[in-house]
Amino acid sequence: MNTEYRGIKISEDTKFENMDFVQYDFSMSDLSEVVFENVNFSNCTFDKTVCKKTRFWSCFFEDCIFSKVDLSDTYIGAWGGGQNNCKFIKCKLGKTFDSSYITNVVFDHCKIKGCMFFCLYMERVRFIGLIDDLMIRKMSVKEITQHQTPAKATEVIAKILRIIKQDSIDVPKVQVKDIDFSNTTMQFLDFSECELQNIIPPADDRHLLIDKNLYEITKSVLDQIKKSWYNTDNQSWALNCVKNIQEQASVTIVCWHDFKHFENEEFADRLMELFRRAKKNMDDNRQQPDE
Repeated sequence: MNTEYRGIKISEDTKFENMDFVQYDFSMSDLSEVVFENVNFSNCTFDKTVCKKTRFWSCFFEDCIFSKVDLSDTYIGAWGGGQNNCKFIKCKLGKTFDSSYITNVVFDHCKIKGCMFFCLYMERVRFIGLIDDLMIRKMSVKEITQHQTPAKATEVIAKILRIIKQDSIDVPKVQVKDIDFSNTTMQFLDFSECELQNIIPPADDRHLLIDKNLYEITKSVLDQIKKSWYNTDNQSWALNCVKNIQEQASVTIVCWHDFKHFENEEFADRLMELFRRAKKNMDDNRQQPDE
């Protein structure tokens, strides 16, 4: 491991451009306001690294580890950069996390609160810990190309396509598949701009994966609330909660904590029970043979 940049302060506005860092240790260094443009990082370590307003423009990270790094004021993944085979351990993410692709990545007990991921492709990603208000939005192709020369933009797009094994980056929705949430607690998720496949929900009864028949299930829950909801004072809240879910992607995770936020535990318990019952009924009906 190269320790040339370990435990040092790099002058602000220093610019590293069109180069590779292979097996470099940036641990306990101060990279505040340093610029990395079109840089590849491979097998690098960022442990307690200071990254205040560090700009990683069109940077690609392969087999890298970020541990206890505050990324809340950092431009990581902008201009179409990406992360593959990386780990983020107890890091703090900011309001936005840009990356054309996030593949084979682990977010282990990171602070994810009010965070918006802008990306094109997520695959084989594992989250551990609390997720509080996460939105996944589609990165525009313009974000990838507008700051690059035509030749460089073509090179960056080719690199992205090699990783994601697709023919085009101009996808209608963010491609999200093989995502493991089994060891998380979640609330306020927005997958409305995503095409979801093979999602593993948290392994408890406070989260419910609905991966088919979302409209029919929510309609059944709405009908039950209108027909026999236990409390007329918060019936409208219950209806609004369900309508919000109905407007999401065709695959979603229903979260008990979302419902509790609007009212109380009894309110959340009753809504979750209606969703579980509606989903079970739908599954049972689909399994019945045609007469």
